Amino acid sequence: MDGFGRAVKVEKGDSASTKSAVDIVYDSAAVAPLGLRKSVSMPYAPGAQSYLTSYVYDGRGRVTSASMPGGTGTNTTSYAGNTQAAADAPGK
Repeated sequence: MDGFGRAVKVEKGDSASTKSAVDIVYDSAAVAPLGLRKSVSMPYAPGAQSYLTSYVYDGRGRVTSASMPGGTGTNTTSYAGNTQAAADAPGK
């Protein structure tokens, strides 16, 4: 947990060892005093490479893009009034 009580690493396993972990990074935002998630890793085994999904937000704290792990593409979302339009990464 960080100083705001948010999880920054979640580990799963049994009493003998950790089997997988997820890392969460937060960034400051004017619309969210405690910050918004900047990136979240896919679950990974201890010592293995982690792959991140990174997020970008608009001025209202809404996700406008999510970059998929390993550079496999970016999902985008746009907002206009009460309308929301989403586009998946090409080929996904």
